[in-house]
Amino acid sequence: MKFLINFLLIALFPFVIKQGDAGVAEDNKVYCNARYDFCIEYPEKYFSAAVEADNGDGITLPTFDGAGRVAVFGSFNVMNWSLEDIYYFNFEAAVRENPEVKTVESHLDGDQGDVTMQVGNETRFFRIWRLKDTYVTMEIDVDKGREVLLEDLKKSVVFHRNS
Repeated sequence: MKFLINFLLIALFPFVIKQGDAGVAEDNKVYCNARYDFCIEYPEKYFSAAVEADNGDGITLPTFDGAGRVAVFGSFNVMNWSLEDIYYFNFEAAVRENPEVKTVESHLDGDQGDVTMQVGNETRFFRIWRLKDTYVTMEIDVDKGREVLLEDLKKSVVFHRNS
């Protein structure tokens, strides 16, 4: 009987071990968007939920403590916008929300750019990837004074192209 139990434990052991995605940290989740051909890897420990957009554009990840959120979404670039055009589009949206928007930092180079804005009591960071006929925007919003959380999220939410 002992032999049978040991045999079953050894035989079933591979099925009991958690099988994860190759190259993905154990505590990370992966969201892939086939429509815009991208994936993001994000640490589960920060976020209370993963809310996919009804229209299939992307995902929103609110933090457990309510002090921040990450939104990653794709758009078809039908107007062939440059990074600067995409930045101004986001800036104008922020101004409609709060007229006292201030751009803190901006690095737009080639097909990828980062922009940090102060919008009221919130720091808003955008990372933009301009792809062939689409672009993907990651927006990270954190409460003012939570810049350490912002830096952690910027480093730990990772963008990948599917193709």
